[in-house]
Amino acid sequence: MGNLICVCLGHGDLDKQGIMKLCREHDTEKDWTYRISEENLSANADKWDEKNRMLKVECPRYGIEYIDTSKDREKTLQKILSRIGEKVEIREEDENER
Repeated sequence: MGNLICVCLGHGDLDKQGIMKLCREHDTEKDWTYRISEENLSANADKWDEKNRMLKVECPRYGIEYIDTSKDREKTLQKILSRIGEKVEIREEDENER
């Protein structure tokens, strides 16, 4: 467990419509959602919304950090990568001291 870093990336307080809007705003040709119909996106967004609500409740119960990626996505990604980098550096320092 010492080498495990676990975080949960979620949609924060967005509802189904907000998730769909966010998806469309950030879609690129490389994304699988880029060419799907609104109907298919809606069906998937139902599932994403349900799972997001569950994860917001369950993650804290198990000590897993829930991170809202619905706002400032690039900044949020950089923060996550920095924290992971810090934890890896700390672990490497601890191992070198042994």
